Amino acid sequence: MKLRKTGILALTLMLLLPGSGAMASMSQSFNQASSFDINSTSNMPLLELQQVYYILQENHLDKPSEKKLVQGALQGVQQYIKAEKHAEVVVDEKDDTITEMVDRITQWQAQQKLDWYTVSYYGIEGMLAQINDPYTTLFTETELDQFQNSVNNNFVGFGITFRETDNGFIVRSVVENSPAAKAGIHSGDKLEAMNGSKITVKGIGELNRILQGEEGTSATLTFFKSGTAKMKDYTIKRSPLVIPEATSKLFGSKSTAIGYVKLDTFGSDAGDRFKEQLDQIENQKKLTGLIIDLRDNSGGYLNAAKDIASLFMENGLLMYTTNRNDVEVENWVRNGRPAPYPVTVLVNGQTASASEMLAGALQDHKIAKLIGTKTFGKGIAQTVLPLVDGDALKVTLQEYKTPAHRKVNKVGLEPDIVIEDDISQVVGALYELGEKRIEVRQKSGFEVVVNGVSFYSTSPLLKKVGNSLNIRSTFMQSMLREKTAVSSEYRPIVSVTNPTVTFTWKKEHDEYIFISEQK
Repeated sequence: MKLRKTGILALTLMLLLPGSGAMASMSQSFNQASSFDINSTSNMPLLELQQVYYILQENHLDKPSEKKLVQGALQGVQQYIKAEKHAEVVVDEKDDTITEMVDRITQWQAQQKLDWYTVSYYGIEGMLAQINDPYTTLFTETELDQFQNSVNNNFVGFGITFRETDNGFIVRSVVENSPAAKAGIHSGDKLEAMNGSKITVKGIGELNRILQGEEGTSATLTFFKSGTAKMKDYTIKRSPLVIPEATSKLFGSKSTAIGYVKLDTFGSDAGDRFKEQLDQIENQKKLTGLIIDLRDNSGGYLNAAKDIASLFMENGLLMYTTNRNDVEVENWVRNGRPAPYPVTVLVNGQTASASEMLAGALQDHKIAKLIGTKTFGKGIAQTVLPLVDGDALKVTLQEYKTPAHRKVNKVGLEPDIVIEDDISQVVGALYELGEKRIEVRQKSGFEVVVNGVSFYSTSPLLKKVGNSLNIRSTFMQSMLREKTAVSSEYRPIVSVTNPTVTFTWKKEHDEYIFISEQK
């Protein structure tokens, strides 16, 4: 039963991580032929399964074979029958056509009295397991709504963003006026349990999945508090959250005017929001430099990244894309503006997809220096396609490379200046942009103020070791502009004067103040 080639695929290219909080749209289309005709098969079962089969077989970047997809679907349904019906069905290894797949599953459905939608769902999941691509996923209608809202930073939740570390999930930031903020959860707190069950999942995507819930529902979260070194339970309700995609600040200085723009995601209007924030600080003062913060930004819309790139390059190659047939296409920025000042971009291991594309283009064109740690390494693009039963498929279509033809996927981008520590990355960027005097204030909790701009650290700058007050070695190293290897996490804090830098510190009320001045 070969269906005719008349379908349409929606094309809104996405560059994002799975389960990261980024999402896609199904608005535009391209005339890529598919062997699926919805109109001619409207009364047939297993429509969605067949539709996904043709989409994957004819469009997925890795060119999965017919046999791989057929066997995957059969194995997926077989495993469902074994788990739910406690029955055994046999997958014939010779089955390798869509007709055999449909006939076999139809036979099992009749024998086991299975629901068609459920059978189709597990067949699709079986095909996706065979492809082994974490970025090609099936969304139910509810999951699609959550996915679409999240890339535009519209959530129902507690208002907490996390960072995964070797020690577990640490609160990176708390949304202002959110349930978490009102409850007293702070940056640096470590999530230990939810509703009494210890957190054992791996990856931010899996953590976000278990934290999700309907508006108005509650959960009890247990945190190890950074300030008191004690466990504390918080019972809080999920509520709607709208998080700004971009925020901006101007660093305080007598000698420079360095701006800072933080971008959390590449949502559908991220380009406009970024420009608004950039205009805001440019109108305050003539900038001498700019820090773009893409740390923990897992990606989003390709067009949003292109819009932002146009604010820093007049005309230039943004990236190369390659499809399943190795056809390479150049993607250009046209009619932009040249960067009117030096730029640095902060990156880390969760800087991914569209973030890597933008950072790589600015780096290759010598427009910006990257500061931080190696990026995630997701250099492939997806689109989201509607399916006949109301679900949707996010499918990988292309791989991209930087303007210098650097591979990003599973490789990542190497920073020009490698700095491990969050606060030290900001210090390094300020120095790179010509700042001579840096003042860092360690406030209560994990709030750290650098030249008047607040940041939140996931680990303390200071730690008591016996009767001695020690400072984080990487932070001290950045303030002194040292490049030697760090031998210990913390070291005794002392004032330092050397031929290039003077470093002093003091305690003022409840704050510790650190000042570094270049000579």
